[in-house]
Amino acid sequence: MVPKDKLDKTLTIGFLNKNIEQNLESYCKHYDIVLTKEEATFYEVEKIINEKEGSKVK
Repeated sequence: MVPKDKLDKTLTIGFLNKNIEQNLESYCKHYDIVLTKEEATFYEVEKIINEKEGSKVK
């Protein structure tokens, strides 16, 4: 568990592979990023982070 004073520097990621329609809303409430493809990997997460960092540079 992350201490509350560090939460503003924390990125939470949920991997949702089953019962997507039933669970998506709950996952979106609890995670910053939700990946729903069964083949989702941390490479996908790295890609998302790099895209976000690139948009901040502009």
